[in-house]
Amino acid sequence: MRKSNRLAALALSALSLVTACEDDPTTPPINPTGKLALLPLTSRVAVLYNIQYPYDNRRIDVYDELLDLDFTFFLSAGDVDGGLPVQWPRTDELVVTNDLFISNTQPVPFGPVCRSIRMDLTLENLEWVEIIPEDYAGETWYSTRVGYDFTFQMEPDDTYNSEPGAKGQFTVRNVGTAEAPLWKLVEWRDLGNDSLATSRSAISTQELTW
Repeated sequence: MRKSNRLAALALSALSLVTACEDDPTTPPINPTGKLALLPLTSRVAVLYNIQYPYDNRRIDVYDELLDLDFTFFLSAGDVDGGLPVQWPRTDELVVTNDLFISNTQPVPFGPVCRSIRMDLTLENLEWVEIIPEDYAGETWYSTRVGYDFTFQMEPDDTYNSEPGAKGQFTVRNVGTAEAPLWKLVEWRDLGNDSLATSRSAISTQELTW
């Protein structure tokens, strides 16, 4: 199904801000290891909480389940200026992420071995924007901006941290019903840090966007 390129414009236009639903959990459950546990995808914010789980546990099956069939990842402006594509589809996202997850246990075609991953999203005080996607009749999607913070420790001894103040825009859709909701991540836009995006040469090679 054709992806509308005007979702960002719609999100910034006359559509109103809404707060999280009453059934959205304010605190994610913690499992005995001290890491976030998986939430059922019955609320918008559960999608955001569950993004962290597959990175903590290197679980590509969980990440696969989280992504909508029409998922698209949009790279930050700074990365696009560096020669990377503007966006890629679900299939490419899963290949790239799977290689990252399994690199410490088996050879991958590209990239170094990732020894450890730490990733956190700032999920307090979320504000959701309603989006009416023109290619999905009858649906209302919801988008929110979230700060992210990550550390990837790579072989042999390189550490990559997220840029200070980096953010992503996450858009979710309900592919279930009102009575039995099933929320999926349909878009992830890496916004990077606006103050850094136009001066990439000033950024340490150890600080990256997503």
